[in-house]
Amino acid sequence: MGFLDFLKLPEARTGFDIDSQDALEFHVKIIKSKPLLSKIYSDFYCELKRFLPDGAEKVVEIGSGGGFIKEIINGVVTSDIRKCDGIDMNFSADHIPFEDDSIDAFLILNVFHHLSSPAVCLREMSRCLRKGGRIIMIEPANTALRRYIDGLSHTEPFDVHGR
Repeated sequence: MGFLDFLKLPEARTGFDIDSQDALEFHVKIIKSKPLLSKIYSDFYCELKRFLPDGAEKVVEIGSGGGFIKEIINGVVTSDIRKCDGIDMNFSADHIPFEDDSIDAFLILNVFHHLSSPAVCLREMSRCLRKGGRIIMIEPANTALRRYIDGLSHTEPFDVHGR
């Protein structure tokens, strides 16, 4: 066992594929069962909601994962690259399946730093946004501790230089 491996979830220590569909359902259980984690997510969702444009009707969350944003923001369309109960749509952030000028806001919580092509995602979201629309993100600080913690629980690429 490596230094601080005890922080890993038991499933991550035994070869559990955290990128699988089952993992998303497992994340839902984790988030809901940990009061502090659930409160943090709730606070983040409230903060995202606070920055929505007035009168926003079509709001899409990119990378919804195991979250529960629908409990905070009514009518939001949830999405993820993986299928899971509670996820409305499955697509890659490189190919967003909405018409030009059709979305009022995109919400992203702790996902952008994992995208393999962030510039492509930004172009896709910009294409889909209506005039006055917004891209609203909450991202972790790029610190050594954060990169280490993400290394324990994520397999997605993370370019520390933001390229």
